[in-house]
Order: sequence, then structure tokens, then C-alpha cells
Amino acid sequence: MEHVQVLMRTGVTCEGLWAGNVMAWVEPGDGIAGSDLRLPQRHFLLLDVGVKMAIPNVWIERGDPLWYVDLVMVEQLESHFTVIDLDIDVFVPTDGRPYRTLDMDEFADAIEDGDFTIDQALDGLRRWQFFLDRHIHVFRDGKDVDHGWRDFPPQAIEPFRHLPDEAFRYPD
Repeated sequence: MEHVQVLMRTGVTCEGLWAGNVMAWVEPGDGIAGSDLRLPQRHFLLLDVGVKMAIPNVWIERGDPLWYVDLVMVEQLESHFTVIDLDIDVFVPTDGRPYRTLDMDEFADAIEDGDFTIDQALDGLRRWQFFLDRHIHVFRDGKDVDHGWRDFPPQAIEPFRHLPDEAFRYPD
């Protein structure tokens, strides 16, 4: 695993690890009591499809461990990565409830406002469908199956899931 730096849309630079198709990092918490961001948050990124995912700590605390998945673009300069949110999200429950896609309207507004080019939007939509088909949708005997996920959370993130937060920091 290689150490990397990840610039988040919040302007925070996080230390992380990269191996193959997966990057993971820990976003530091803000420490503000009552804030949804008060605790450190682990993120995972599938580079081939440009999808970032996390289970927000606040959801774990309230007993609703939904995965929050974002469609993103990634820009790389050596070991520095910038993650750009493309506004399409999906909640993926761990308890058998169906997934829920969100913010397609925000994606359309961003295109209309010129935040993304048509080529970036088309690439994002194609990657999003590939992600859903590879990791979420389950087909058996040519039919959709309405329970379980095909590969979610993706097996590719397993080596990163249980590492201590300290493992993500650059060595001194």
C-alpha cells in the first residue's frame, strides 16, 4: 500500500492509502459537539468507477448503518488526489431495505450551470451504471432479485476496512 494525500471538497487534505483499484483515507472530525462531522470518518474510493463510499458515523450512532455512496471524478498529481463530487448519490442499507438514488436533480443543475462538461457528465453516468450493475444489482435467471447485493460493500475495500486510523498517516 502506498501513502497518498486526498483533497476533499471541504478543502481538507487527508492522509490515506492506495493499493490497486482502491484508495482509503480518514477525514479528521471537527470535534464540535452535536456536529455530524465531529468524529473521524473513513472513506473508500473505487478508482475504476469513480465511486466514493462511507458509513457516516452519525448514522452508526443512531443505529442506521447506511452506506453513503457518491459518484466522483478524481484528479491525480503524483501521490496527491483531488476528489470532485458529481452530485449523484445512493444510500445502500445493510439490513435488506432497497437502495435509494438521490440528487439526480442536483446533477442536472450542475450540468446546466456549467459545473461539469457534457463529456464529464456522460462519463459519470456510464461509470454510475457500471457501478450499480457490478456491485448493487443482482440478477438470477435473467430476472432482478430484490434482496441482497451483488458485491456490496465491495470485496476490494476489505483490506482497508479494519486498519487502525494510524495506518493511514504518513510515516514520520
